Amino acid sequence: MKHSALLFCAFLLGAAMPLNAQVMGNYGEQNQMQYQNIQPSAQFRAVPKSARLQADNILEVRINALSNQRADSYTAIFSVLQLGKTADETNKLLNSRLDGFLASLKNLDIPREAIYVDMVNFLPRYEYIVEKKIVSKKSYTEIPKGFELQKTYTSATTTRPA
Repeated sequence: MKHSALLFCAFLLGAAMPLNAQVMGNYGEQNQMQYQNIQPSAQFRAVPKSARLQADNILEVRINALSNQRADSYTAIFSVLQLGKTADETNKLLNSRLDGFLASLKNLDIPREAIYVDMVNFLPRYEYIVEKKIVSKKSYTEIPKGFELQKTYTSATTTRPA
């Protein structure tokens, strides 16, 4: 009896204490730091502080402006994803899909040397089998399903001035 009464009193003391939960984590602190570090950009100041009055009759003004010019070159990046049952099959399927694409780029006078191929990831894929066992209600077993291959193709072309 004394033991249960002592536990009940400890519970009441614990319940009466104010509890503070961390709701936002570090999000609030990061936002405060982000807004404190904002500095005015030098590109919007008409006269730098060091050159305000170099002499009585000299005033220096710097202007940063944008100019709409014709592009010298174009770069296109394509990411392609392929799924397959084996590693060899996945690679063959992806390469056969992209051979047609590379042929159409060749018809546009883009040489093969201007195209860079990069393998991004090559991951195994799994699926799950649900088994009912005596001890637990459901057991999930992971079995290999195939592979996932992702490549990027970057094409850079240079335009000729008109």
